[in-house]
Formats: sequence, structure tokens, C-alpha cells
Amino acid sequence: MATVKIDKFGGIMPRVAPSLLPDGMATTAHNCRLKSGKLVPLREPEAVDKNAHTVYHENGLVHIYDANSVYCWKHTLSDGTVRTDFLAFPGRVYFAHGNIANDERDRIFVTGDTGVKYVASNGKEHPNSPCAYLFDRTTGKFARHCLVKEPMTAPRCRVEIAPDDVPMDSDAYFFVSWFDEYGYESPASASSLNKNTGDSKYFDKPLRYAQGSTIAFDPIFVPPQAYGVRIYKTNSGDESAQIQFLREYSRSELENLKSEFYVTVDDKHLGEIMPEIEAPSPELLDMTFVPGNFYAARERTMPHTVLFSDVDNPTNWPTAYRYDVRDNVVKLAVTANSVFALTDGTPYVLSGTAPESMTVTSLAAPAACVSERSVVVYKNVVYFASNEGLFAVTDGAEAGTSCVNVTDKYLTKEQWQALNPSSCMMAAYDNALHMFFTQRDETNGTATGTALVLDLTESANALTTHNEVATCVCVDDRSDDMYFVRRLEEEEPDEAEEDEGE
Repeated sequence: MATVKIDKFGGIMPRVAPSLLPDGMATTAHNCRLKSGKLVPLREPEAVDKNAHTVYHENGLVHIYDANSVYCWKHTLSDGTVRTDFLAFPGRVYFAHGNIANDERDRIFVTGDTGVKYVASNGKEHPNSPCAYLFDRTTGKFARHCLVKEPMTAPRCRVEIAPDDVPMDSDAYFFVSWFDEYGYESPASASSLNKNTGDSKYFDKPLRYAQGSTIAFDPIFVPPQAYGVRIYKTNSGDESAQIQFLREYSRSELENLKSEFYVTVDDKHLGEIMPEIEAPSPELLDMTFVPGNFYAARERTMPHTVLFSDVDNPTNWPTAYRYDVRDNVVKLAVTANSVFALTDGTPYVLSGTAPESMTVTSLAAPAACVSERSVVVYKNVVYFASNEGLFAVTDGAEAGTSCVNVTDKYLTKEQWQALNPSSCMMAAYDNALHMFFTQRDETNGTATGTALVLDLTESANALTTHNEVATCVCVDDRSDDMYFVRRLEEEEPDEAEEDEGE
């Protein structure tokens, strides 16, 4: 039998005629990986045991094989055991690690097609608002709640009792806010409407009172998800006055607010300054964690804008922390202190250590991202699919921003486009990029799949192909496993497929 010996194999190069291939290259390398120049078979995936893991079908998902987004969520329980759950969604969803909190809950923030409805005060419904998923490590249960918090209506105030021996020479406005079970506070209400002595109605002017007066508040509506209400006041009637904490009502005391209630005012007892909070938009997308403990995001209705949250507060997205770019933002990616805004034109880089002082730069030439699901970060390099090939973008202090087509030496532009790059879904795992493509035949309505693996540790960035076709994929870095979902023709299992080692 004839045999072929290859001392060192460098992957496939289909753009080159077979007679002109360099030594150690081929036109086809299928169902294999390259390890230090050696051919290694691709491992057969294992089915995830449904009894060992909980798969949560979110936003109306019926079958796991219909999922378009999946997330592997690890928990270390109070007794030290590790639990693995899967969140599966029928639509496009983005996951961001939760900020640090001193309690027994794990947190992630979810944006996109969440299925969490938010109804604004004007009656407009937002069916896919940003939300937080919280897992209680003590009870083993998780909950979800909307991150958007609408401010309460302006309070109405008047002086109920004033001390006889103190002059009525102080002026102030009052504000109210509410907070949820997890400590996230709403924006402030509008300034209070006040009824001064001699007034028959409430007016938008400061309330005149004496120190030590008892202030009467009209009943106020409290959102049902509120765990408490905070009352603030200005320390003078001036527009530039600071707004300071006055009183908090706990959840057990909220019933008191449904009828007229009273607060004694003495400016010597005022507390912390009221935080300036701007609630996130219900159309928030692609929320991404940035080192420095803040978040970046984009929004459906503002495709040219990159938004940033306040530090340590994922429910505060100040207008001053927004940066506009020329092209439509497709996906955000973060490496070190750089936020890459991949667009349908030129990539942009927003660099900095604080959300209020980011610097925006752009590449000199266009490199459009055609698939948001193709964007991955590996060793501080951002990879994404364009119409011309797979691009790698880096941002260095010395070399600046660079963008390189890493597949042009393997595939021609026509060969790459035949893969249907707009369908590309990618994951970085085991020192390689795993790419999944779908090609549709519009004539008969059928779909076929192509999968590529680009080994990044090889000197030549070796490229191979394999059989697996996935609808969504995620990587668990803690256990070093890659999970993907596929639909089997012969059966319809309610389980994810796990690729251990590949």
C-alpha cells in the first residue's frame, strides 16, 4: 500500500493549485487539528447530561435545538460544590459578567432578545429590555429583573407644623427615588410641587419652612417592585444647591406612603448627596464589561453611539458618557482598556480608564463586520468576519491600531464569500478559532453548513475543516469546555452538545 509521510503539516491552502502547494500543505484537511505540526483527529463531541445540569429555556424557547444563544453559568454553592446551569434563548442575546457585590448572589447582565417586558409611563411596551439574572448560592434559585427604572412622580409638599420660635426663612425642593431588592436605585423624581402659606395650589417654587418643621407629603405611587423609597431635599432654595438624603422608607413602611405622610426637617441631619442616575434605555444592547468596573453598550435606536455606564453602577448610564462614531455599530469587544466598536464600515477604538474620558480613534481603511456573532477576543486580539476574510484587530501603545486579514493566504475573496460570512459564528477555544457557517440554497430552501478551525498557536496559523454545524456556541473557561447546540436529524434531544478538547 502506498503511503504519504508528512513530517510537518501546516494546514490547508485551497486558493493555491495542488501542483504549486508548498511542502507540508494540502488542499483538504478535514476533521483534524494541528498540534505542533502533527495531525490530531478531531474529538467526537459528547452529549450533555440533562440530569446533571439545568437548562433554562428562556423567552418562550421550547426546544434547545432552536436556541440561537446559550450561556454556561457556573456557581460555587455555599457548601463548596460547583453547579453548572445553561441559559438558552431563541433570539440573539448578549451576556456580561456582573459587577462585584457583597452578598450571596452571582450576577450576569443580559441584553438583546431577553423577553423581559418593560412598560413605560406613556404606555409604550418594550418586550426585550435589559435585565439582571441573579443566582442565590445559598438557596440554589435564580431570579431575573429589569434594569430600567422609571423615576417616581414629583412629590407634593406643604408645611404641616412649624415651630413658633424659629423663623420661616429656609427654602428647599424635595425629591423621591425608589430602590429594588438588590440595591439599584431609580433616577430622581422631578423637583417637588409646593404649597406655601397663602397659596391655594401647588406651584413649582421652593417650599418655605422653619428648621424643625413637619412637612406633609401627599400620597405617592410606589412601583410594586420597590423595596424602599428615599426622600431627598436641597440644602437651600437655590438652583445650584446640593440634594441630600433626608429619610428612607423600608419595604415594610411603604404602606405609609399611600396616605398623607409626614417628615420632620432639620438641615443639621441631612445625609449623603443624592446620586445622579440616568436609567438605561429599554433598547440597550450588547452590554459588555470593561476593566475599571463599568460597562459599554449600544442601543437599537442609536446605531452610531457607544454608551458607557457609571463606575460600579450598571443602572446609571449618563448622557455625558456617550460617544458617536460615523458608521453603524455592529458589535462591541473589549481588550485591556480598549473598547472596539466594530461597524458596517470602519472599526473604531475607544480607549481609557474612566467612562467620562474615553478617547476615540478609527482605522484608516474600512473593514466592515458582517456578523456580530463572529466577534471573539483571544489574547487581546479581536477577530471578526468581514466580506473579504477573517480580520484581526489590535490596539497597542507603540504600534497603534492595526487590522489584518488572517485568511487571505488560505482563501480567495470568492472562496471566503462562498462560505456566507454574514452567517459566521465563532468561538475562541483551545488556542484556536472555531468558525461555523451556513449556506442556504434559495432554490429548494435547504441549508448546509461548513465549519473551519484556525489554529492560532501554529506559526502558519493552520486552517482545517470539520463536519460539525452549530446554531449557537459558548465556552466555559473554568472547566475548559466548549459547548454548542446542533439539531440532530434522527432525534430531537433536549440537550446541548459538549466539545471536550475540541
